[in-house]
Amino acid sequence: MSKRNPKKDDLVIPAEGEVLYGDDGLRIGDDGYPMTPMRTAEHRLLDIILIIGYIFVVVAVVLVVLALFQGQDYDTRDFSMHGGAAYKGLNLALLMRCEALVVFVLGLTSVFISHRGFNWLYDNDSLLAVRRCMLIQVALSFAWNVYLWFNVQLVDPFTGLVFLLSILHWLIIVRVIAERPGLTPSKFSK
Repeated sequence: MSKRNPKKDDLVIPAEGEVLYGDDGLRIGDDGYPMTPMRTAEHRLLDIILIIGYIFVVVAVVLVVLALFQGQDYDTRDFSMHGGAAYKGLNLALLMRCEALVVFVLGLTSVFISHRGFNWLYDNDSLLAVRRCMLIQVALSFAWNVYLWFNVQLVDPFTGLVFLLSILHWLIIVRVIAERPGLTPSKFSK
């Protein structure tokens, strides 16, 4: 049992769909601690990151399928592709496949960040894996946008969204860490 969890005797198991509130009027989190505005914001942001992760995986699959319809000829003898649509001198199908790969990686890391973030928020797990994944996301987003900007003068909206969410997530994490030492297990209202 985590050192932050209240004693077993103090735990109250809510009925299905029941929400517990402490004597101070704040909702009680899954860990028995009050859901302060910052903890609630972290919970909601982790939900958003999870949904975006799933959406990104679907978008990646759609991009791969759309890349098949760019007019390329496949040479089965040497497994190469020739021709097809181009944008500013670059093969559009290849750009779409690379975008799909980037979006797929961002989607998978977003799902991982969400799950590990909930473990950190409620079970007091380490934040190291979340930080590393966020760093990977920011570095990948930055590198891909630099490549796109210098080669085709475009900015990728998916990586921009991930970049902004990572900054927001980091700011909320810092505030949750700052308020954690002052939290005490809530006494449940009857």
